Amino acid sequence: MNYAALSESGATLVTGLSAAKTYADQKGVNGTEGMILKMCIDRLGQLSKDLKERKGTMNYVKYAVKMFQEILLGIKDLAEAVKPHGFQCYNKKSCPIMKDKKSFERIRNQVLKGHLRTATNIQRNDMVQSPATPTLLFMPSYEIYGHVLLLLDLNWKAKHMFENSLLERMGRVQSIVGLARAHAMLGNIKEATYFYTYLKNQLKNADDYNPFVAEANSWYNSDGNSTILQGQWHWPYL
Repeated sequence: MNYAALSESGATLVTGLSAAKTYADQKGVNGTEGMILKMCIDRLGQLSKDLKERKGTMNYVKYAVKMFQEILLGIKDLAEAVKPHGFQCYNKKSCPIMKDKKSFERIRNQVLKGHLRTATNIQRNDMVQSPATPTLLFMPSYEIYGHVLLLLDLNWKAKHMFENSLLERMGRVQSIVGLARAHAMLGNIKEATYFYTYLKNQLKNADDYNPFVAEANSWYNSDGNSTILQGQWHWPYL
């Protein structure tokens, strides 16, 4: 039951993240992708309720499902904040919402106090690992929160999240690239170069079009100018 619950909730999380990307591009509040996103959030809530009374299910798994739901709720808030400009609005900051200082600060505050922060609190305080803990975990909350913080120029907080993520899930590509980006944005040239090099070595057998390899190569040619890299950033969960 432990692995079945993690597998279902992880697949639901992935489906919801994909739906959220398209939902953020849509002009209306309804539509298929919005329905799919809501269904994924509701399903995680129901699964969490079903697991609550099951004595044979580890508390770690129960909290993981709840954490996944909080992640999707946070991503849904992000999608709704930039509709219909899409998630690229956060990266390029060229849409009216990101250019408006009040809107930008409102979204920042929502993220800092919202569901994604709750998800990291669940992982930190309740999902205590032990030798019996299942190794299967889709997308640590620290990592997802870190990428969102980067998009909102909260680079020091993002670095802290990626460091936490790698302590629990060593070697995750999305966490390594996030930590490299955070150091680059903070002006930590030596550290950024180290992690981009680590990333490139880890992906040495990747195809020529891998975006993370391309980003690492761009860093070597940037002379430490992190703004050059931001145009290559993309939401890494699609």
